[in-house]
Amino acid sequence: MDETTVTRLYRESMMGLCLDQALAELSVRHGLSTELHEDTMAQFDHEMHAALEKQVGPAATVRGRIVCFKYFMNTWTFHLQPGFVTWDRPSNAHSWVRFEKLRLGLADKV
Repeated sequence: MDETTVTRLYRESMMGLCLDQALAELSVRHGLSTELHEDTMAQFDHEMHAALEKQVGPAATVRGRIVCFKYFMNTWTFHLQPGFVTWDRPSNAHSWVRFEKLRLGLADKV
């Protein structure tokens, strides 16, 4: 994931939006310079990118037959059977797990 994508992802998160609003309010009420506002946001981008590199696990691929799927209150739920999950490990070795039934829940961005 390139740094521009990460920047967009985290600046549009609740934490990024709150930080931006707080800095804008400090600019209006207390004279925070535009340069300091942008430097702070750049530091936020850098730290979020570093945290993403350190703490996010490997990407996974799920394969199976979809038995049922639902969308309710910004959440997708998929029922799959049978199938397997594969993911890449840092050592370039692939790992996988076979399953008979799997319920996968994914939250939609609100």
